[in-house]
Amino acid sequence: MNDNYQFTYQSKVIILLTVASCLLVLVLYPPSWWQSDTIRGFFASILATVASLFLFYYVDPRTKRPDHEAELRNAGFISVSTNRSFGPGYWIDLLSALPTSEEEAIFVGKRLTDWREAPTYSVPLKAALIERSKRARECAAIGKYRTTIIVEDPDSYSRWERFINPILNGDTNGRIKLVKAPVDSIDYAITICGKRMTVVHYVAGRTTPDNPTLDVLFGSSVWNLYITDIADTRDWLLSLNEA
Repeated sequence: MNDNYQFTYQSKVIILLTVASCLLVLVLYPPSWWQSDTIRGFFASILATVASLFLFYYVDPRTKRPDHEAELRNAGFISVSTNRSFGPGYWIDLLSALPTSEEEAIFVGKRLTDWREAPTYSVPLKAALIERSKRARECAAIGKYRTTIIVEDPDSYSRWERFINPILNGDTNGRIKLVKAPVDSIDYAITICGKRMTVVHYVAGRTTPDNPTLDVLFGSSVWNLYITDIADTRDWLLSLNEA
């Protein structure tokens, strides 16, 4: 059923007023008054029509309203919007598993400026990376607690080095890898942390600060597509950086 046919707040108010008016007429209009049966029958018909409307709207499967959340999940997403509309709370919560998740955490983008420079994000990110690198040093399995940060802009790369160096303090066992990507080689920004994945697709020549953003459902086919794609990109970039 199309969204245009859903009950709005205004339509619900009108329906409630209509029902109240009909009930008042049926209860208060004296049977002895002129054309009482006709008037009472008219308002009873209106009341029956409203009841039928609700009955068919909520019961008849042909008019079943769509469950947008279920539709999104079936498609492999939790939500789809723009990066700014998600709000700071969403992005901070995205980091919640960073200190403890054994799986590789990946940050990819052209500059990733907000993660590094905006205190709202940089403070919790730095604290999470400090705890994560500590766990990495204590863990003998070298494949766990890895963090890969990929940026394209050369100046941002240098700034990320300055951001990460105090966290690692010269110890590569912290398993934080900063990778430089060739200019114009990154099609989308992505953050993967534990069972969370958010993808920001660059549009308009990558000049707009607000872009289409996907909150991807863990384990979905879409999740697996991005995991495979970004892993291939990471391996390719690592080979370039090591050459």
